[in-house]
Amino acid sequence: MRSHLNLTHYKTQSEDTSIDAELMQFGRSCQLSASQKLAFLKRIIQRGLKLVCWGIHQQSPNGDNLTFKQLYVRRRWGELFATYSDNNLFDEREPLMIEDPIAIAYKIIDKLNLLNIPYYIGGSVASSLQGEARFTQDIDLVIYLELSQVEVFIETFSSDFYVSDVAVKDAILGVSSYLNLINFESLEKADIFISRSDDFSRSQMNRRQLYVPEENPEQAFYLCTPEDTILQKLVWMRIAQNESQKQWRDILGVLKIQRERLDLDYLWQWSEYLNISASLNQAIQQSGIM
Repeated sequence: MRSHLNLTHYKTQSEDTSIDAELMQFGRSCQLSASQKLAFLKRIIQRGLKLVCWGIHQQSPNGDNLTFKQLYVRRRWGELFATYSDNNLFDEREPLMIEDPIAIAYKIIDKLNLLNIPYYIGGSVASSLQGEARFTQDIDLVIYLELSQVEVFIETFSSDFYVSDVAVKDAILGVSSYLNLINFESLEKADIFISRSDDFSRSQMNRRQLYVPEENPEQAFYLCTPEDTILQKLVWMRIAQNESQKQWRDILGVLKIQRERLDLDYLWQWSEYLNISASLNQAIQQSGIM
């Protein structure tokens, strides 16, 4: 693997990891099956959630179900969601069901399939399955939803999720960039992005790939391509005008793991269109591709 890399500008994912150690680690990662990658990511997320729960129990060891739920939401999603959920989502009689974002994604995908709404999973779940796995708070789904489908969309999801009809319409009309779905049982949150009509958005939806866990093929789901994961994260960094180390590490992880399978022509073409070619060039150099 090393002989095919240009290590002049290569940057490891962590400063305390040597290049040889990382190449060995990523070489092993490339050999994992789809089921193994998914199981590994779930373990990472579940460990993170257990730490959150442990911290809450330390903070309030004698708290009841209601107190635990309130503290859990504040730890996970912040004060804005907690203020709303205090009055709307909590059932103090029921304990909180701890589920990872991927389990919630399956519940959402089942309903999207029922409505024949195209979708794909993006964000850090996608980059974790395509590159370096890491803990992620929630899940991002991109869906193609028309204004005429809003009523049936809300009706279908409202039995199991908190969903705002105003937020759905605002997301479709472009007033906001996304909407939230919050599961009543687990209080897990999904960020739903509405696919736009521009060329890049259409390309992303058209190129989505079916991710099939070999051990459970019935649990297959659509994932954005590695190229589109890289491009989208570079776009987010440009729009936010920040240098998020998590996002940059995600980008490098996908480039390093997928490097022999990437469509570089596609990456360069769309990086010019999206005005992110300088950032892409830097990422490609730091991943050792050129």
